[in-house]
Amino acid sequence: MGREEFPMFGICPVCSSDGGDYPASELTSADSQTNIDESREGVPLVWYQGKKMCEECKERLMADAESLRSAERHAAEKRFRNRAGFGGIT
Repeated sequence: MGREEFPMFGICPVCSSDGGDYPASELTSADSQTNIDESREGVPLVWYQGKKMCEECKERLMADAESLRSAERHAAEKRFRNRAGFGGIT
């Protein structure tokens, strides 16, 4: 049985999102006079890289990993061109 069989809800351990109108990290004392949903019911959580997190954090981590892979491929291609004598000025 996989971990994804039961829906999970709660506070995201990565970004602390709790289902309110604003992430807790973005609230300031100026927000105390605004109408903020404080139900704190939580957000849907998913498993990614062995951790529970919200879908937004999962997507951000996946994008970060893809960006790193792309930069590594670009650097490898540049090293190859330089060794082949086609480096030039870039």
